[in-house]
Amino acid sequence: MKKTYTLLIALLITGLGFSQADPGHIIFNTDSSTANDLVSDDTGGNFREERGANELIFLKLRASTSSNSYTTDFYFNDNASLGFDFGYDAGLFGATPSFALYSNLVEDNLGDDISLQAVNTSDLADVTFPIGLNASSGTLVTFEISSSTLPASINVYLDDTVANTSTLLNSSNYSFTPTTTLFGTGRFFLRMAAPSVTYTYNGSWSPSDPNGVAAAGDNIVIASGDATIITDTNCNTVTVNPGASITIDLGAALTITNGLMLESNSTSYSSLIRNGSIVGTLNYERHVNINGSGTTGSNDLVSAPLTGQTFNAFAAANPNILNNGTSYLFGPFSKGTGSYVTYESTETATLDPGVGYRAASDDNGTFTFTGIDNIGSVFNDISNSGPNNAEWNLIGNPYPSYLNVQNFLSHDVGGAKNIELFDASTAAIYGYDGSALNGWTIYNLANTTASTVIAPGQGFFVSADATNAPLYDLEFTPAMRSIATGTPALDDDFIVGRVGACVDGLTYFTLEASTTNDSYSTQVYFNGISDLGFNFGLDAELFNNPSFVLYSELVDLDPGDPTQIALQSINLTDLANTTIPLGLRANQGEQITFTLTDLCLPVSTEVFLDDTVAMTTTLLNTTDYVFTPSTAIDGTGRFFLRVFDATLSTTENKLDTLSIFALNSEKQIVVKGQLQDNTVLSLYDIQGREVLTTQLDNSSLDNRIDVSELSAGVYVVNVQNNEQQKSQKVIIK
Repeated sequence: MKKTYTLLIALLITGLGFSQADPGHIIFNTDSSTANDLVSDDTGGNFREERGANELIFLKLRASTSSNSYTTDFYFNDNASLGFDFGYDAGLFGATPSFALYSNLVEDNLGDDISLQAVNTSDLADVTFPIGLNASSGTLVTFEISSSTLPASINVYLDDTVANTSTLLNSSNYSFTPTTTLFGTGRFFLRMAAPSVTYTYNGSWSPSDPNGVAAAGDNIVIASGDATIITDTNCNTVTVNPGASITIDLGAALTITNGLMLESNSTSYSSLIRNGSIVGTLNYERHVNINGSGTTGSNDLVSAPLTGQTFNAFAAANPNILNNGTSYLFGPFSKGTGSYVTYESTETATLDPGVGYRAASDDNGTFTFTGIDNIGSVFNDISNSGPNNAEWNLIGNPYPSYLNVQNFLSHDVGGAKNIELFDASTAAIYGYDGSALNGWTIYNLANTTASTVIAPGQGFFVSADATNAPLYDLEFTPAMRSIATGTPALDDDFIVGRVGACVDGLTYFTLEASTTNDSYSTQVYFNGISDLGFNFGLDAELFNNPSFVLYSELVDLDPGDPTQIALQSINLTDLANTTIPLGLRANQGEQITFTLTDLCLPVSTEVFLDDTVAMTTTLLNTTDYVFTPSTAIDGTGRFFLRVFDATLSTTENKLDTLSIFALNSEKQIVVKGQLQDNTVLSLYDIQGREVLTTQLDNSSLDNRIDVSELSAGVYVVNVQNNEQQKSQKVIIK
């Protein structure tokens, strides 16, 4: 090949002799021969091209020391290629000197040293030449552009792979001193590129739409809003900021040289919905709650928005997973043990779609997931089995997008809906909110709308019905994928810190009981389909039973119904006048405060808290209720919520006219007055424990209940029907 290149030289003119150390050699061949004149440049022996009518496009790269300099040439035309082109490329003349500069072919490189290399004009904005340099150690060498007719828009970089630097030669030279003798190619590369364009989406594109236009060196940033790639598009990187989303349309291909990054923070998550194709690496920086205690930090439940990584590779890429060097606070929930798994650093299990993991960071930062974006259906075989927590299964959103809750719950798996695979009393999604005090956010059909979503990478618990779950697999489908709603309070994960806001279309309130160290909440929702009894998929029981807890009891409780309700649904018609029993577990001597933390009711609706022991009534719309129990409390009977709306009510509380007293001579409790249907008397001791309950006879004006088996003491009588309630303290002697 060396002889071939030499034969291609049509004419060699030397300004100062035949020394290869002299940069004055000018090669004329098919590429460089034009009607242009050769004129001397300011160095006294070199030549530069004066562009004439034919407008040659070239660049001359020079390397120089204090005593030597050498130039190699690059020409661009419409006939050359990246490989060897007869009549266009030319090798070095004679033996390669001790100080020399040259290039190798971009393609089909056989190691021949090229003095003049020609490539096609179409490659002008995206080509990299291997550069060879022969130089002695300890000698300062400077690279510079000696002359050029490249368009002003083309950037020329010299990349030094040893020093790991990249120098824009258009504006500055590159100087270095080799520590060893240099010979050949491999260290230096001359890279030409058009200036990259950053296309930014903020509801519209700026500076223009990159669809089908962006080049391989350009970058795309989705800063906010929902961007769509509608046609084949190339780019260098894609970055989707928290809260933004990108959709790849069916039939469109997005090719990314240096990867797509989906970002998130503690309150906002980015989303990817792919219906077309993506070529390139996908990464999701998923926020993970910090390990700790109190209301702001205590682990997290996550899922893998991108899957296929082995855990040991994932752990190596994310040193901020809380760990002790060998054990990592990251792992699934084992049905075999009924407890969480803690992965070791050597664990090679893959992060699979639809699986939930307990996790914690040590910095409240993000974990980077790298892998496959799932675009198909994902199945999960939930089960009611195991030695502990048998009904509970930890699963998660399998997509790098939001997941529509109602689409998920209502999806038909071929004879049953997803929600029908759940245990009846807990037919809901239970999301851990990161608080060590009050741990679960519940989503079911009562408190979600058609736009309610779960964040990408979010894990959650669901229960499994012992009868239905073995017959079907739980299913996630691509139709459930969604973008964010645009409302921060609704697009967050389950971790506490959401900005409270009433949700359009929902009527509800949240009641919180709190002490200095603990808090717990219960919710009541009003809709057009629930009744006062148990409503499947609309009422939900507590996830667990902690030492401090607040819950409600169904207004119309039947035998076999769940008794500790975390989320209760009631018909809108019952806003007029309904009494809801409350359950509380609390220690003696700790001050407790009842507060309405969310009040999303008509302005005319009032919520009262009745304390039947203290014989007080508090309007919670305007005032908290604070008390200190003199004995430990565990159960229902002492506290009742009364929801009343005078503008809706058509009944009077005739129970106020009842006379309730203890007839100790007969060991009886007497209820005198007119009763309505379904009136029940419940008797509670001073600790709030129910000791007796009985149906009263509404046809009688004088109901008497035998209490001869009860110990002497103070008791509370509660008389209640579907619309009315009255409490009375009595003393049994």
